Amino acid sequence: MPAQHLPLKINEYSQYKENVLEFSLFKSDQEVIGDEALNKILSSQVRVPKEARIAVLRLPGKHGGYFYAWFESFQRMQQEYIDALTSKLSSSERVKKVTVLPSLVMPKEASVPVLREAAVRLQADLLLVFQVNSNIFSEYNFLEKDKAKAYSTCEAVLIDVRSGVIPLTSIVTKHNISIQEKSDADMNETRARAEKAAILSSLDVVGDKILDFLKAVPEL
Repeated sequence: MPAQHLPLKINEYSQYKENVLEFSLFKSDQEVIGDEALNKILSSQVRVPKEARIAVLRLPGKHGGYFYAWFESFQRMQQEYIDALTSKLSSSERVKKVTVLPSLVMPKEASVPVLREAAVRLQADLLLVFQVNSNIFSEYNFLEKDKAKAYSTCEAVLIDVRSGVIPLTSIVTKHNISIQEKSDADMNETRARAEKAAILSSLDVVGDKILDFLKAVPEL
């Protein structure tokens, strides 16, 4: 193809290359985070200590099992969810300690800077913030046993406390179908069993993703 038919001539390409924007020209952007810091963050790699300390914070979520929230079994299940996730994290060779962040140290409005400061007080290297939302649907059958179908969505954010960078996010949705058993006092127990299985399944997948991250992340 003749040179005069090229989209950009050599001198035009040089001018175009010189005009490439590598930083923000908007003043408001620079007030939030400076261009120098921004470029350093984007060009740097998150590193984690060989044996990291992880703080875990669970944010309140919406549950389809609101009708049995006042039961003792519901309160036990909330602890089971925390225990399942912390146990999964503790199984990693890269994890030295897992600590659940008490709600007492958290203000009403939880922003990333505030969460980071709370994790620092626990001397944590990483902060895992997660939330679980669930929905339950009942299926009543005439000739077959009644069923309960539950969906659970777990949203998780992993924060590197030293830098404030978020190297990992995850949204996992799982479902479970439970058939009403003779031992169930009523359909509520069937629904609760379906919800529990769905939530534990979503937490298990999130835990695996964090373990994979810890395996791959370079040592500090």
